[in-house]
Amino acid sequence: MNCIYHIQNPVSFICIATHKCELDRKMCVECQKEHGVDQQQTLPLKKFEEIVKNNFKEFQLDDTSELTKERMKCKSMLSQTESSIKNVLDEISKLFKQTFDRIEQESKSFTNLINDNPNLASISNIELNELVEILQGNILNKFTNQKKLYLDRLERSRFWWEQEVKDFGERLTTVMNEFIQYFSVKPVSLDADHKLVLEKNLLIQELKELKNQMICQEMELDILKFGDTNITLNVKSFSTNLSSTFQMQLKDSVSDLYIKAVQHGIHKGSPQDCCLLVPSKNIKYALTEWNRKLYEIFIPNDYTNKIIKVEFSQSR
Repeated sequence: MNCIYHIQNPVSFICIATHKCELDRKMCVECQKEHGVDQQQTLPLKKFEEIVKNNFKEFQLDDTSELTKERMKCKSMLSQTESSIKNVLDEISKLFKQTFDRIEQESKSFTNLINDNPNLASISNIELNELVEILQGNILNKFTNQKKLYLDRLERSRFWWEQEVKDFGERLTTVMNEFIQYFSVKPVSLDADHKLVLEKNLLIQELKELKNQMICQEMELDILKFGDTNITLNVKSFSTNLSSTFQMQLKDSVSDLYIKAVQHGIHKGSPQDCCLLVPSKNIKYALTEWNRKLYEIFIPNDYTNKIIKVEFSQSR
């Protein structure tokens, strides 16, 4: 390429001086003499090319290993997040189905007492006692209250989940918009670099918070599923000196166990006069503590492949 000011001369030098170069930094031999800058601020074309290539090599611009490593980290993070969210959604779906199925099954169990026993005179004492309890309203009131608790909890969980997803989506959108804005602005300043680090840390913190929230949700779901675990109790009462073995669930309370003992004739009398004794633990639970769930009293080692002995004994 020839010099635009001295057409007969080829461009041989590049001006590297820190000024607005009137020659557009391309100079021939005559331009170099006329330009009025220190000759050290002008480099021959080949020398300029060599220095630029060395600088590129020094900063390893062709080395994409670090970029590839970070790319894989981002892909892994997104994959793990997607997997965690999917696991939580699957568990929530199962929980909803189990809850609705349980309500439907318990509803059918009441109607089946009548539909499956057209001749009430021939039904068992256990079934007859259940019908009497239904007639008195005790069982149905309890079932209605339990159903309301289930539905209320589902409603709260649904609202909480929708709000958390909305809030996280808004926070993530804000952070990502700032990322996009950062990469669309040049040149990159030190302040912008610092801001990017802060935004990156903020995004990481947001993802950690979401992960912690999902862990909490999973723990809550585990507790709900854990409550469906069966437990075998041998119940004895001081009032009749009789005992019987019942299948309960860990989500049942001491009150549920008392009602079952009364329905099956194991215990007679007022709950005010007795307490629940757990001999293996040497602990008594007064009437005021009968709202305790069985999973609050027993650990897996107590009931796994075992029958736990308990007794409704005199409170004094």
